[in-house]
Amino acid sequence: MNIAAIHSARVLCLSVLALSAMPLPAQSGRNDGPIEEIIVTATKRDTALLDVPFSINAQTAEQLRKSGAESMEDLSRNVAGLNIQNFGPGQSQITIRGISAGEVRRDQPGAKEQVGIYLDETPISLSLFSPELDLYDLNRVETLRGPQGTLFGAGSIGGTVRYITNAPDPDRRQASLSVGWNGISGGGDGNHIKGMYNLPFGGDNALRAVFYRSAFGGYIDALGENGSRTEDVNDGERTGFRLSAALQANDTVSLRPTLIWQETAYNGFNREDAHNFLAGPFTTPQVQIGVHEQYLLLQEGWDDETLIADLVAEVRLGDAVLTSVSSYLGRDALASRDSTALSASVLVSFGVAEEDLLLPSNLRDSTDLKQISQELRLAAAVNDLDYVVGLFWTDIDRDFNQRLPTPGFDAVAERTGGLTKTLSDMRDNPAVGGGAGMPPDTPFAGDIPFKRKQQALFAEAGWSLNGRTRMSLGGRYYSFDESRRFVSGGAFSTAENRSDGVESDGFLMRALLSWEMTEAYTLNAQVSQGFRLRGVNNPLNVSVCNPIDRETFGGFQDYGDESLTNFEVGVKGASGGVTFNASVFYADIQDLQTTLDAGSCSSRVIFNVPEASASGIEVEVDGNLTQRLSVSFAASAVDNVFDSTARAPNGKILQGVEAGNRLAASPQFTASSALAYSIPTAAGSVDFDLYWQTIGDQITQPADQGPGAGAGFLTGRNLNYRGATGDEMLNIDIELPAYTLMNFRATWYHNEWQLGLFINNLTDERARLSLDRERGGRARLAYRVNQPRTIGLVWRTE
Repeated sequence: MNIAAIHSARVLCLSVLALSAMPLPAQSGRNDGPIEEIIVTATKRDTALLDVPFSINAQTAEQLRKSGAESMEDLSRNVAGLNIQNFGPGQSQITIRGISAGEVRRDQPGAKEQVGIYLDETPISLSLFSPELDLYDLNRVETLRGPQGTLFGAGSIGGTVRYITNAPDPDRRQASLSVGWNGISGGGDGNHIKGMYNLPFGGDNALRAVFYRSAFGGYIDALGENGSRTEDVNDGERTGFRLSAALQANDTVSLRPTLIWQETAYNGFNREDAHNFLAGPFTTPQVQIGVHEQYLLLQEGWDDETLIADLVAEVRLGDAVLTSVSSYLGRDALASRDSTALSASVLVSFGVAEEDLLLPSNLRDSTDLKQISQELRLAAAVNDLDYVVGLFWTDIDRDFNQRLPTPGFDAVAERTGGLTKTLSDMRDNPAVGGGAGMPPDTPFAGDIPFKRKQQALFAEAGWSLNGRTRMSLGGRYYSFDESRRFVSGGAFSTAENRSDGVESDGFLMRALLSWEMTEAYTLNAQVSQGFRLRGVNNPLNVSVCNPIDRETFGGFQDYGDESLTNFEVGVKGASGGVTFNASVFYADIQDLQTTLDAGSCSSRVIFNVPEASASGIEVEVDGNLTQRLSVSFAASAVDNVFDSTARAPNGKILQGVEAGNRLAASPQFTASSALAYSIPTAAGSVDFDLYWQTIGDQITQPADQGPGAGAGFLTGRNLNYRGATGDEMLNIDIELPAYTLMNFRATWYHNEWQLGLFINNLTDERARLSLDRERGGRARLAYRVNQPRTIGLVWRTE
């Protein structure tokens, strides 16, 4: 164990001592009503939330409705240790407990997720592209902190998030409707209409239908050539439905089929340019790109169509339940970007005439995913023993394609001496597009089809050691293989046609111990493991690499499995109208799959850092101060660092990967609080809710920290264009500063309907959520930013 790991272990020990000495909420005194019992299925069987022997948060339907949460990013504000780093619509990255490998980009289709995402029983994780589902008519959202490898498999190395929908109710006819409008300060308008209908039929059978349509206002303006300006370019909409049935075949067999369809479309991205190769303070004419502005020649967009279908069948066998889960996930996603600045920053180094650099260049990244999975498990509780044992299998086909249509490119290349040989060598590759060959005027095209299969056997059992102590043991054996092809063509490509494959298998374990300290509070301890599957990097675009980047990153091809061992102690309980949940943990990470930016190559590579760690503490408190006033508080503090140092061939530290440096794409401190006050009326009540959240400073990539990382500065080498010499130094802060957001809601509850007024981002905070780079910042450097102050109304009936 190295020095950084020893330091993390000391932090853990001190945290354990602090936790054991922490005064618990009093067990006597004020009691303003019973505490609602929340039932969760985090252990693959129904369990009361406070009885789950590890750290878990469950946001109920009422909490989601009161907070106005419409996305994973919204609900994360009230969950300790859960962080969403925004990389644009449909492309956010989820981390739990600071366990992060840094930014994953759209053109890294082989990257594996670190947090598992489930909709009911269906795994829907897809590294950067996990679906952003609408939260209407959800029963709850469960956040399972820490590795969940034994029950949920690969991709749950940091934890698991589960969307749990409301099941069809055979006991009553039910309906709800929500209509809303909002306006963004300095931006456009949004609106929504959402509804649910529940229909019992034939005894114990029922149907439930949910529909929704939301329009999202834009707030980013696009500047263009000749002083043009287009307002609110990042507006969008989301439309979808969910159909579910509860069918009772007989006294022992029940079926629940579910079908979900959703389509999301945005006309642009929430990007605020800080530097653009095509226009800026050093070009002629000079262009000042301001707050909530970007520079575009082409319209951008994000389109995502998702189809989820599953069938859950349960058979009761005495004290046991046999469950079969068959699921299908289909995704069709397209990210369309204006890459004119990227192409121009490449062409200028080939001596292309300045008047030929403004060729409109549209980078189109498309993903076509088909995933089939099957789980079969048996769960039972007999006397003091409960257990679950099961089989899991999944088959994934994913096609990732890139095209860079650039009208006029071939003619420019033919009359440019520096590009003639490159073009003749690399333009044509008949393997691209299934044998169709390269389209004309396309300096880059690539096809990367993936196939992945995985099988697993898992089991977990718990039993009482005595009246107050309980033990659980679990394990999972997994085996998987992945194959892929990489085919590329065009002047900016490697013009390769190659096949790769990786295989892996292993065993994971989890051991948990629970001790009832008092009637109200339980102390939990565990050792658990998680893993992330290995993979293969895309070849570098060597034709556009500078010699330094070619030498530094040319040797990265395969990368190995990532594994994590978690040590954790926690206490949870409830009394006197207060619930309390706190944990301290230390996670030892082996072979962390870290993303590096081979900037001039316009490529990214993943490689294994031998050792890293994350240790910290998380606390959640929720209670009633009076019959009218309630508060909640959640906070987490994490020391997430590299414990190994990586060096480039020249001996310098490799892009910030140095022992003691922090992990990227995750803050080390977060805190949130909610204050609710209710005033009774003759026909209901008027409720006032104030939400507050602070997110600590972050970095997007490991290289965004020193020494030698260039933190805070961008040098425009070889980017002489429109009067810029290429030697200018731009003072750009690439560390993302801490920010605080506040939301306010006032809701009038009147019999069967309610009317709410909300103000999101009450103080109009301008938060920098992540950093966007093109060619390592040579072509563009920008911040993805949050939505300005938004005021709206919501009417709901049920």
